[in-house]
Amino acid sequence: MRLKGRAKKIIFHVFDPILIEDLLDRDIVMIWRENDEITAVEKRQRAAMIAKMRRTIKVMKPPKPQLESDIPEPKLLDWEDFNSEGFLK
Repeated sequence: MRLKGRAKKIIFHVFDPILIEDLLDRDIVMIWRENDEITAVEKRQRAAMIAKMRRTIKVMKPPKPQLESDIPEPKLLDWEDFNSEGFLK
């Protein structure tokens, strides 16, 4: 077969008419469509749950480590100050 001056290979799938009639008589096609709809709903729910989990993980990220310049200087100078605060009791 030639399409617009070029030779193209075209494949026509031919199925047994008895097989097609059997599938249509038993409503197999409708069952396939129903199963596809159920599968699509399940996939959407699963994708929504995964997206929710990812958003939750982003919110729960640990804080960035502090730089040494951000850490306040200790107020206690020696052991007497430490003991007076009551930390050794």
